Amino acid sequence: YYIIENTLLEKQTAMLLPVLRQNKKMDLDALFLEVGIPRVLARIVLEFAKEEGVVIEPRKNNFMYVG
Repeated sequence: YYIIENTLLEKQTAMLLPVLRQNKKMDLDALFLEVGIPRVLARIVLEFAKEEGVVIEPRKNNFMYVG
């Protein structure tokens, strides 16, 4: 389970998803380094995006934007 404040989630989602959308598919390590946020925070944001159906994880730590 992940717990995050809604304002922080919204702010980080707005930073992370455009990068993933542009690249279509990215490894977690490359993604958090490009966005410049901590790895754990990037993982949390991506988990919430997966729940919303915006992102899928075809392989462990590899994410794909599906809109």
